[in-house]
Amino acid sequence: IPNGNTPPTPPVTGDTDTSTIAGDWHLTEWCGSVPSFDVYLSITNDGVVTLWQRMTSRLWETYYSTVEFENGIISGIYTDGVAWGASYNVTMSENTMTWTDTTDSTDVSVYTRCTLPDFDSDNTRAVINVDTERFL
Repeated sequence: IPNGNTPPTPPVTGDTDTSTIAGDWHLTEWCGSVPSFDVYLSITNDGVVTLWQRMTSRLWETYYSTVEFENGIISGIYTDGVAWGASYNVTMSENTMTWTDTTDSTDVSVYTRCTLPDFDSDNTRAVINVDTERFL
């Protein structure tokens, strides 16, 4: 597993306009509760999403994906070709963004705009082509 927090080569590029949801986000609520794990997203204006998650490991796992974002619905594909587990309806309110699974309305993720932590490379690993649980 490669270490580091930079995209794999060749760089991930997107072509979807995600400027309305662009920024850095922290998962602060999941399915009505404070999650017992940590997730951060960084979304670029052109449709690239970086996902940092610490779900089952003390290490941050980093995933990169490109997204489709149209009519308030977002879906994505990771750099290894695996599609996200769901598509989400996205709503914005001030500094929060809410994603609701399009097929399971009880799967609601609330993200709060944030400053990303320093993902120290000693505690971060880029996960590529690995069959691990992914938050999205």
